[in-house]
Amino acid sequence: MALNPSHPDPGVEARGRAVRRVLWATLGLNLAVCALKAALGVLSGSVALLADAIHALFDSVSNVVGLTATALSARPPDEDHPYGHGKIEVAATLFIGILIAVGLFGLGKHAVEGFLDGTAPEVTPWTLAAVTLSLGVNLGVSAWERREGKRLGSSILTADAAHTASDALATLAVLAGLGLSLLGVPGADLLAALVVIALVGATAWKIIRDALHVLVDTSRIPPDEVRQVAHRIPGLRSCHNIRSRGMDGHVHLDLHVTFDPHLTLHTAGEGMLALRRDLHERFPEVRDIVIQLEPHLPVFLND
Repeated sequence: MALNPSHPDPGVEARGRAVRRVLWATLGLNLAVCALKAALGVLSGSVALLADAIHALFDSVSNVVGLTATALSARPPDEDHPYGHGKIEVAATLFIGILIAVGLFGLGKHAVEGFLDGTAPEVTPWTLAAVTLSLGVNLGVSAWERREGKRLGSSILTADAAHTASDALATLAVLAGLGLSLLGVPGADLLAALVVIALVGATAWKIIRDALHVLVDTSRIPPDEVRQVAHRIPGLRSCHNIRSRGMDGHVHLDLHVTFDPHLTLHTAGEGMLALRRDLHERFPEVRDIVIQLEPHLPVFLND
């Protein structure tokens, strides 16, 4: 006997709309920052600024990918996708990470070519002010996306927030490089560009790693914690074959249980309903629970 009642859905469509609103706003800000950095990079001749502008352009591309993915992932479950379409969002997140990683090669090539040309960037107070402004925008957008990503349980918003945070760190490196160039330190702009590349690489790796954990069904809930909840149910004798998978805000959990063989099936069923309720309270990220009832055999006595 399996128990698989649907967990109340807070509104997949409403969540999708909320995620898309954040992504649209972020896209507009990222395009503005990208244009500002590209213009300043061309005017000043700073390879670090141009590298940072390319990084900001990747942000905009990831927003477009995110908008498409969230629209598709919000579709309800169907016959071919009984668990829903949520992993489309995770697949898009993986694509963003790969896109960022591929872009690193272009950034590195551009940085080295700029250094070999031997042209020092022309730094003005307006350049520093504009870069500082873009830094403020990056910090604000990253904090907002991270907060909304946690609230909405959106992996793509969380990934994009991490990407934008790396933008802020990269912009700090650019500011430092421009400041050192202003003081006449040779190679400062190249060093800043290399720091940008390293930060972008670390962000890409984290995004790819987290997405792969979801796509390969890495366990999301420790089995021992599930057993602790299960053994509070009166009459329950064992809890085993515990498995979990999924992504933030959308975890699937299944487990097998046995009850005192002297209990009626009705009483055992009530215990399973109570267990389902307690598990949802203990693990709010769980969207769906499947509980399989089995006869209590000697093999389960030590569970």
